[in-house]
Amino acid sequence: MPFKQIANGLANKPLASDVNQLIKALIAQADIGPMSLCAPSSAPIAPSLSIGSAGVLNGAYKYQLVYATGWKEDNGNIWISGFVPGPEASISPANQQVTGTSPVIAVPIVATLVYRTAANGASGTEKFALALTSGLPWTDNVADAALGTGMPSWNGTAIPASVPNANSSGTRLAQLSLYEDFIQGTTQYPTFTGNQITQILHKDSGGNVLRTDLFKYLTLASLINNGSFENGTTGWTNSGGTIDASVYKFGTQSLKFTANGQTAVQTITIPNGHICYAATSYNANLGSAAGQLCAFDGDGVSNPVATSLGPTTSGWAYSSLRKTAASGGISIRLAQYTTGIINFDGVIILDLTSIYGAGNEPTQAQMDAIMNLYGGFIDTTPVQRIEETRTLITGEALSCAYNFDPYWNLVAEVIV
Repeated sequence: MPFKQIANGLANKPLASDVNQLIKALIAQADIGPMSLCAPSSAPIAPSLSIGSAGVLNGAYKYQLVYATGWKEDNGNIWISGFVPGPEASISPANQQVTGTSPVIAVPIVATLVYRTAANGASGTEKFALALTSGLPWTDNVADAALGTGMPSWNGTAIPASVPNANSSGTRLAQLSLYEDFIQGTTQYPTFTGNQITQILHKDSGGNVLRTDLFKYLTLASLINNGSFENGTTGWTNSGGTIDASVYKFGTQSLKFTANGQTAVQTITIPNGHICYAATSYNANLGSAAGQLCAFDGDGVSNPVATSLGPTTSGWAYSSLRKTAASGGISIRLAQYTTGIINFDGVIILDLTSIYGAGNEPTQAQMDAIMNLYGGFIDTTPVQRIEETRTLITGEALSCAYNFDPYWNLVAEVIV
């Protein structure tokens, strides 16, 4: 059963084997290392092929890429859970090698498999030729007789000699921040609410609970429209700023100010009393400019909370603030107040009260750490997180071997 289904779709009464797979992953008995569930990858496209140096290939050949999905441990160990084949591409070398490039896709997979026909072979007769763990250019000089032989195997999953049927959801289980562990000599008892695991009790042989792990399922999404300025200044009330396609941190554009007093403002409707987190990346390395990230009440003038953005010494920097919504929301203002040049990119605002619940909002420092996991930017596309609260038992210490915060420990994430 695919891990994504286990993690997000445990229906009714799951099989014990399904539960065990999930629990072993969460308590590290599966030894899959830090992990995340990433977005479904794009369907494969045909490889780009070119003629290389002298080799054994002579005739008309058809190639087909197959994406292998699964998970990868931090030591490079690969586990395969499914395959996604792509379309064919053709080329005709004459006693030469063939060089190919696997297309770069938005979400990586654990391996790319290259299948090829024999010389002048018909469509659908491709056999395994190469296995790749990156999208770097590859070279094929495999004799026809060697196709589909000596098949590699990753942790018991043999790579098919012929192109496999599609049997994957396209989900990749990758390493990120699973710091969960289990207590030697205990048995783990999971609790499910609906289709989600919400608690794990660690009990000794006498039934005593030695530790309780609680799991929260959260959805993060920025409320800022066009926070990376990919759509120009859409959504912003811009005064003097220009779009810069040469200096940027996210996407391909940023907002540039070049004079004192230039601003960009966006007001977001948020319930009064909700605690919010706002942040931006900025680059003032092209001069001595200094700027400001400021959050006002929804009226755009009252109760400002500001953070000064001084000149950066090298490249991009990150700055954040915490603000309680009033007058119907929060108004975010980017500003420059000196001469020089400053670029803004990746502006976000998160309604922490809506995400975590009143009284459970993370601190600014905790949110800084969480956002660091996402490279400093989340746009309006929802990102689901699973966070863990654990009670520590006597003698259980937090060490560099685990490297987690006991409250805001990220267990896994699912981009949906």
